[in-house]
Amino acid sequence: MPTKPMFDDDPLADLEYKSRVQMGLTDEWRLESSAAAVHVGLEEQIERLEQDKDLYDEDRWASINVDDTPLAWLPEGYLLMTMKRVVDGEEERKAGFVNTRLEDGQSKNLESVARAICKACDENPDHAGDCRGNEFRWQDYLGAAKAALEAAGK
Repeated sequence: MPTKPMFDDDPLADLEYKSRVQMGLTDEWRLESSAAAVHVGLEEQIERLEQDKDLYDEDRWASINVDDTPLAWLPEGYLLMTMKRVVDGEEERKAGFVNTRLEDGQSKNLESVARAICKACDENPDHAGDCRGNEFRWQDYLGAAKAALEAAGK
């Protein structure tokens, strides 16, 4: 479980903490970036460039153009967070949508609900995750847990 920031008046530390809790990450993960909007069509450009095997990575990524792509603004209170950690000299990144308005108790509820959904699906919450490189299986159910809590008004 992530460690709560020591100082309440540090907004970046609070965002990093909320990101760790909601994305199910440990304290070794650091906030790399946050975004309140995403570029529409960026995925297609990336897929097209990845298929071109003649391009070297530096050429491939330099040719991405976001100038003409429209922005889709996220709902108020949500950010797209990119977290990063270094393991044995290799950088790892995870991205996810984070509800910045959840209080600490609500974040703990989120994990509890995700674990309950996981168990209800006959899965072991503490086994390795199946999708997006999640460390634990219960983290694969965070999206369903968020939806359930929002539907319940909690």
